[in-house]
Amino acid sequence: TNGGDGSAGFMSGGNAGGGINNVGWANKVTIYGSTDYAVAGLPGQETGYEHISMGPGGESGLGGGGGGGFSGGGAGLDYNPGGGGGSFVNTNFAVAEFRRENSPTTNTRDGFVDYQFGNHFFQPIRMEKYSGSCLTDENAQTSNGTSILLSACNGSASQNWFAQGLTINFGGQLNKCLDLPLSDTYVGNGIQLYDCNDTKAQVWIYDGISRYIRSGLDMNKCFHAADGSNPNMGNNRISLWDCKDVANMRWAIDGATNPTISNNYDRIHLSLDTHKCLDLEKANPVNGGNIQVYHCHYAASQYWHFDGNTIRYNADQTKCLDLSNSKTDNGTNIQLYDCNGTNAQKWTYNGITKSFHSWVDPTKCIDVDNSGTADNTNIQIWDCNGTGAQQFVIGN
Repeated sequence: TNGGDGSAGFMSGGNAGGGINNVGWANKVTIYGSTDYAVAGLPGQETGYEHISMGPGGESGLGGGGGGGFSGGGAGLDYNPGGGGGSFVNTNFAVAEFRRENSPTTNTRDGFVDYQFGNHFFQPIRMEKYSGSCLTDENAQTSNGTSILLSACNGSASQNWFAQGLTINFGGQLNKCLDLPLSDTYVGNGIQLYDCNDTKAQVWIYDGISRYIRSGLDMNKCFHAADGSNPNMGNNRISLWDCKDVANMRWAIDGATNPTISNNYDRIHLSLDTHKCLDLEKANPVNGGNIQVYHCHYAASQYWHFDGNTIRYNADQTKCLDLSNSKTDNGTNIQLYDCNGTNAQKWTYNGITKSFHSWVDPTKCIDVDNSGTADNTNIQIWDCNGTGAQQFVIGN
């Protein structure tokens, strides 16, 4: 139900009103050293969600309450009314930009916003094989240039990270990100903490299949720990290295998706509707064959063979999933084409967002046109945005 007018204060100069499903923001609370705001009175909430209603100011004989929201705008119409709120998201609280599906709006119409929360906002990033070793901000410092180390896991704030899908933010100060100094991808360049700045030096893709953390500047370069089995050794700074299948490059993040890939073939299901799959139109493996949404079935047109970061058509493994002409303009088609080893045919499955990133530009993802689930809906490339249109499940 959309939020309506706030309740009246029933007194001259009544209290600030909330929308029909809430009574405004509660007092601030501190979580892991950062300030957040709780929401008071949410009778309509569901498990894992908080419904924050937003509406215009109310009116009554004595101090109409305002609408829901945070801004204090849209007050009630009566004498000395309570303050109200507008229908938009407080961007000061929306620290998880990548998880927010839609942009803020100043529209004053009634409406509501759903915020979804996991069990834990911040997570340690552990070595997969040596689970007692964690990614650590040196001495929990937040100054630019602070080194990132491998240390024994201890549950401290210096080991709290927020992996959004494109960036990895420090839990102690969310406007600080893991960063590659000078955007230089030379082997051995040490990872640091730095002001978040929306550059590719701070784009990190958690490969849910290989468990690597790949650089957005060069997807062949990954996080590397000198010796994951001994986090107390002297040279334990995290650095960039050529990606290779060694324990010191594989990482585990609680809650991430790590699909087990078949040695034979897998299907790629839509998260929007897991009964729908990526499908080769008419099962015709020609160059330019179109990739579409189609109801899942057990036939060749939906069988894909994962070969490293290449996705081959299982019935003819000389054909690969391809970004047409290597173009990254939004809406560029995804097609089948002769396998050629170029970045147009390399894809990384993000274990945080369940999206497929293009190696031509890792900020671009495989996308279902207009979030459609109808048969024959087209598959395209689009700016990575974390929405359901870009989330997929790998499996038979």
